[in-house]
Amino acid sequence: MKEGGDMGGAVGGGAMDGFLRCGRDAVPIPSLPPGCTVRRLARDDVPAVDDVAGSARRLLCHPTSGPPLRDIVRAGETVAVAVSDATRLWFPTREFLPTIIAELRECGVRDEDIRILVAVGTHRRATEQDMVAIVGEEVAAAFSVTNHDCDDQAGLVHLGATSRGTPVWVNRTAMEADRLILTGAVTFHNLAGFSGGPKSILPGLSSRETVQTNHLQFLLPERGAGFDPAVCSANLTGNPIHEDMLEAARLAAPDFVFNVTVNSQGRIAAMFAGELAETHRAASRWQLETFAVPFAEPADLVLASCGGFPRDMNLYQAYKGMRSAMRVVRPGGLVVLYAECPEGTGNAEMEELLLWDVDLVSKEDSVRSRYTNARAIAFVMAVWLKQARVALLSGLDPDLVKRMGFIPSRDAGEVSALLAQSGQGIDSCFVIPTGAAILPVPGTGSAA
Repeated sequence: MKEGGDMGGAVGGGAMDGFLRCGRDAVPIPSLPPGCTVRRLARDDVPAVDDVAGSARRLLCHPTSGPPLRDIVRAGETVAVAVSDATRLWFPTREFLPTIIAELRECGVRDEDIRILVAVGTHRRATEQDMVAIVGEEVAAAFSVTNHDCDDQAGLVHLGATSRGTPVWVNRTAMEADRLILTGAVTFHNLAGFSGGPKSILPGLSSRETVQTNHLQFLLPERGAGFDPAVCSANLTGNPIHEDMLEAARLAAPDFVFNVTVNSQGRIAAMFAGELAETHRAASRWQLETFAVPFAEPADLVLASCGGFPRDMNLYQAYKGMRSAMRVVRPGGLVVLYAECPEGTGNAEMEELLLWDVDLVSKEDSVRSRYTNARAIAFVMAVWLKQARVALLSGLDPDLVKRMGFIPSRDAGEVSALLAQSGQGIDSCFVIPTGAAILPVPGTGSAA
């Protein structure tokens, strides 16, 4: 799929003119029907933090909320630090983690008393290669870096239950450490509103049962009612999933949170630290104010990239890139999703539910009866696939893609042929370089 030259290992999702990222490559944008108006929905003008280490040091001493880290941690204590997993390789943990470790050393914490936990939630385990990419070579060589295991009952501690009845089982290493520090990226999230903050605990360090019970709240209680409208990107207030996550995280009582946001080039744009809830709220407000992109009315055609690898490592992750496209395509319109999916669909359960040839109510019933994240994602995509036609430009088997409900496309030529067949009625088009990183919102402003 090397249509536009190898993009190497670059991540972050910034698009070159005339190209969209697909995996590690750049694929040319196809010719559009004559008279079609084209608008680009992106935020490419957000500057990066010039001095990450220096800014992180100052933030640790003067946090967004609450006391500085040095007033919390004492000499001789054990400290667990939660970091994001391999599905967030676009997130530069390795750029600020050494500064946090240096501050812990200044507090008198010994290296052997610092445990780094990869908060995988119910995702796949991070490999040794992933761990090096996440924390950096020096940290990986010097410190204990281990995966959380959501299915290891002996490695979990029961903290009680939330007011919504979610049983809270959390990683034993995190709970038995004297201090717990959470790190992560704050970006838009289809269920929690925003990632980061409490998500490092739930789902990051929680049991499978805890995660599944929490996430099932994305559906309304009545059969066939579908999604709870409060469970959506950029919404925290009244969002039962976020509120349940926050309640569970408070039971785990993290001592300090260090959250960052990134720009379209994958570089750190802003940093926030301190007390859990206030820090996450501040980061979420900044994310919304910075990456909300207005549009006047839906388009006939949307060309959307997830932002390249690792955001499109598999279909399970790539569905996040569909979110923006589905917000701006007219009912019955056409979306072309650029998502290479080198690891395949990423989940057998998701694939199975997408392939199941039944109505949406039956698929919803299936999710209610046996909830898993993968089945929920499949149901969301199944709903989207009823709202618009979606072509998937990927390396997946075309027959599998077609049976899941997408229009298969293997390269730019096949996309061009599809547009030629659909030319009549395509009068407007949005191009989205990084679907997971922005939030299109109805309005009259212009995109960057």
